Amino acid sequence: MLRKHKDGKWPIKILAIAGLVFAVLFIVIQLIPIGDLGVNFSTESYIIFAVWIVLGVIFFIWQEFSKKKHAKEEPQENVEATK
Repeated sequence: MLRKHKDGKWPIKILAIAGLVFAVLFIVIQLIPIGDLGVNFSTESYIIFAVWIVLGVIFFIWQEFSKKKHAKEEPQENVEATK
């Protein structure tokens, strides 16, 4: 049985891992020709895939910037107050 993480976000982490697995499988099936499946990207699909990657990179950078910004804005706790 799964135990709850300290931050209480284990369902989100499980869904994120499942999404990652499905995304990787989809990419592998689409990009690598496998036998006679006949599954491959058209030119338009490659363009959309490239745009999706660029959007993902922009979102990731934005999230990292946002985390750093919020970390700087949080007030430092007074160490003496906890004694």
